[in-house]
Amino acid sequence: MPQPLDIFEAPLDTVNLVEASAGTGKTYAIAGLYLRLVVEKGLRVRDILVVTYTQAATEELKERVRTRLVEARQVFQQRSSAEPFYQRLLQRHVEDEAAVLRRLNNAVLAFDEAAIYTIHGFCQRVLDDSAFASKMPFETEIVPDESGLLREIVEDFWRRRLHDVHPLLAQHIVNRNLSPQELQAAIQPYLGKPYLQVSELEEIEDLSKAEEDFKQALSAASALWFTERDTITDLLLNNEGL
Repeated sequence: MPQPLDIFEAPLDTVNLVEASAGTGKTYAIAGLYLRLVVEKGLRVRDILVVTYTQAATEELKERVRTRLVEARQVFQQRSSAEPFYQRLLQRHVEDEAAVLRRLNNAVLAFDEAAIYTIHGFCQRVLDDSAFASKMPFETEIVPDESGLLREIVEDFWRRRLHDVHPLLAQHIVNRNLSPQELQAAIQPYLGKPYLQVSELEEIEDLSKAEEDFKQALSAASALWFTERDTITDLLLNNEGL
């Protein structure tokens, strides 16, 4: 049965699954567990990997973790704290305060080496560090936001397919207020779903005959309206069957 997370009781030598929604203290918990890894396990900051989603979340996490380390160092220097979290930390390390203080000081001084990344940032780092093993080109770059690339693809398609389109179709596109942005919005829901089956487009038949038929029908309708406008108007306005 799920139990509330106790930072000081969570085992550090196994996998911990923590379920949490927004605003429930995930960053607080991560910073606390990070501090324990430094204090209790003696790990260097470069040996602790923390991965999150966005760049903004990464920067916040770095700041929170560093603040924890700095505050903990100050607590062990003064050997006192009014905050329950640090009081409990002090009580757990009464007999090895000097060693803990040394670890905290080293962690703060070396924090520029902290391995706190976005998911794509960590993947990029692994590919860069292991380029030969991964057989990836040195210029490989992971793009965190593909919207710019998608926009380029859509605009390129729009230019190539519509630059010499027939005037009637061009007018239809204008009347419908269609645009590259509309096209991008239409395909966006289908991206990132590899399970979808994509069928090849059938060849579009020559529309010249259909266009000629349309022009003739339009011309005939215009001529009929010109000669029979009053009759048609009276029929539409006064016929009880309509």
